[in-house]
Amino acid sequence: MRLYFLTNAIMAASLILHFIAYGEKSSSSPEPAQSDTTDQLMELSLADLLNVKVTTTSKTEEKLSEAPGVISVVTHDEMERFGARTLKDVLMRMPSFALSSIYMTDRSSVAIRGDQISPAANHILLLINGRPVREAEEGGIKSEMYESFPVASIDRVEVIRGPGSVLYGSNAFSGIINVITKNASENKTEVSLVGGMPKELKGSVNVSHQFGDIGVVVGAQYKKSENWDVRFQARDTVFRDFSIPDNGYGTYAELNWGTLKYMTSYDHWQNFFAMQKYIIVGKHAYGNVAWDKWFNDVGYRQKVSDIWDMTFNATYTQSWLAVDSFPGPHRNSFDLTGEWTNFFRPKEDLNFILGFLGNRVAGEQWGATQTSVKEKLSQNSRSGYIQADYRLIPEVKIIAG
Repeated sequence: MRLYFLTNAIMAASLILHFIAYGEKSSSSPEPAQSDTTDQLMELSLADLLNVKVTTTSKTEEKLSEAPGVISVVTHDEMERFGARTLKDVLMRMPSFALSSIYMTDRSSVAIRGDQISPAANHILLLINGRPVREAEEGGIKSEMYESFPVASIDRVEVIRGPGSVLYGSNAFSGIINVITKNASENKTEVSLVGGMPKELKGSVNVSHQFGDIGVVVGAQYKKSENWDVRFQARDTVFRDFSIPDNGYGTYAELNWGTLKYMTSYDHWQNFFAMQKYIIVGKHAYGNVAWDKWFNDVGYRQKVSDIWDMTFNATYTQSWLAVDSFPGPHRNSFDLTGEWTNFFRPKEDLNFILGFLGNRVAGEQWGATQTSVKEKLSQNSRSGYIQADYRLIPEVKIIAG
């Protein structure tokens, strides 16, 4: 009996190797741009936590207690404490969030409870450091980001429940997820290797270093789980034995040079799908699905005067889908956005945001071979937005957009 329990205890145990190397911080290195780092957050009182600075709701830094929205913040320290392996694990703990499925996402889509009126859950916008990650073919599927984006590179996740379409456009209808990455001024290297039984493996690395005026953040993650063997029953008559994979890798890199910033992320995830009605008629409509997404953003910030700042951004996201069995859909689409944003603060209690952007989306979908093109799309659009907030009295803040 003792041997039985000992064997199960060993199988349930995880092997964790964690290495943190701290780079030496020179006296000339600049202080972190964000004052609310994870270590500092842990030292705050409950009252002070309401004054933590957030950036998502108004695209500018403001106190959490004054942000015009219902917002939650999860820090990197909290992620480590509850053992988050993926961004999806983080979002599962958020109030009002629910996991959902569409077509071949295998429960790796996220929706606000009560507002999944579209199968693609396209009422939620994902941001990386305030820049949108979009997908054109299905209106916003981001499963590979939820499953493979390197958690080691995340400083915190800000989540807004409620509309944000004035400032962020399409998809930002019922919720916004803003992934804030670590700051280069941390001067830190982290390497983590986690193993479990049976055949569970996750490795990650994140390097954050400041070299004079140049800041670099590089992160990567690899995750592999043992295939899940399951028997699928279709209408009480047809049985199939499946071996379902759950593997993926993700990368993130950031380069800061003065007021210029470049970000890029590539994420891949492999999972499984099965279509019940086609299994019955003999079509082998089950197999592996590969999701890939490549995100890029170039940003430049300019201070025009004491009351006027502006930013310029070019954001490009490309998405791929490949299915190895009937009906064999393949997709390739991209979203390109150029945006000019102006921040005005003529008075201490008055703020204006004025922005203009141009957008192009294009893509195609085909069957088992690329010659059998079924669908093509392309669209160009232009838009503008404005938002103002004014503190009438200390207890009242008026916001319009």
